[in-house]
Amino acid sequence: MERTYSVGDIARLVGVSAETIKNWENARLIPQAARVGIQKRRIWGPTKAQQIIEFARNNGYLVKAN
Repeated sequence: MERTYSVGDIARLVGVSAETIKNWENARLIPQAARVGIQKRRIWGPTKAQQIIEFARNNGYLVKAN
């Protein structure tokens, strides 16, 4: 099974708040997350997570991820 990343996971990797990730997504600066469950939890796969990490690096964030 492919690894998935929640808003919190992505936020920790990039070094920003979960709210920042949600704002980037809402502004369509990063790939849109899949929504799962009744609460519509946001998740990203590895490819989209890597795109978010690259977006953050390209915009001056000190990313903690590989």
